[in-house]
Amino acid sequence: MTWWAFLSCTTSLSVLESDLYLGTVGTRTLFSTETINGRTINSHSHFTNEDEIMLLPGSFFEVKSRLNPAPVCLSFIDFVFVAFDFSCIDFGIRKKDNESLTSTTTSE
Repeated sequence: MTWWAFLSCTTSLSVLESDLYLGTVGTRTLFSTETINGRTINSHSHFTNEDEIMLLPGSFFEVKSRLNPAPVCLSFIDFVFVAFDFSCIDFGIRKKDNESLTSTTTSE
């Protein structure tokens, strides 16, 4: 599964239980992820108590497991980060006709 938008995550269960996020009633889905590319943004956020972590767009995940415990209206999906899909990102690198993007250096 490729997630094409910035992905906001939290490590705080109390944040998840807030009605602004997952809440405690109604039909809900909780995504749990293992990743190596998340970045904490507490020092850049107005909501420092949310323990927010951002993941880059184009992150590719594999689903490890799914759980739908009855009678609770909560689905649980556990996935793990695999790789990035950079095909949608323009890095601003251009090459002229007959010019290689690689450069070589020599040392004497």
